[in-house]
Amino acid sequence: MVFPVMILDTSFLISFFRQHDDNHKKAVEISDKNHNEEKLLPEFIYFETLTVINYKDGIDAAKEASEYLTSNQQISIHSFSDEEKNGVLMEFFAQKKQLSFEDASVVYLARKKKAGLLAFDDRIIKIVEKARRPYGEADEKN
Repeated sequence: MVFPVMILDTSFLISFFRQHDDNHKKAVEISDKNHNEEKLLPEFIYFETLTVINYKDGIDAAKEASEYLTSNQQISIHSFSDEEKNGVLMEFFAQKKQLSFEDASVVYLARKKKAGLLAFDDRIIKIVEKARRPYGEADEKN
């Protein structure tokens, strides 16, 4: 399935920015392959990504990542309205798995925008894919 809009997740971004990450090469290849699609970066994911990079690689690496994310013409940082924040909270409180609030924001935005997902986090991927299944289609057993 082709999506005109892709939602960015921290798991993807960390792999993209950290050259020694196991998924770095794959993240760069996926990014190159999806260079024409609009990419939405939930504001919570933007902040979480910078925090993780700071913890792992230092503040200079976090600044470089921030500059890349804010200057890239195909990436829009999505600031949530109050109504959308309530939607994210509903997504967070309705969960049956252990998702962070940031992960819930990715799931919420992917559902709302009917967007694709750039992520390596299997939990988020499965939740978003499940939301796209036709009503009544059986769930996989975990």
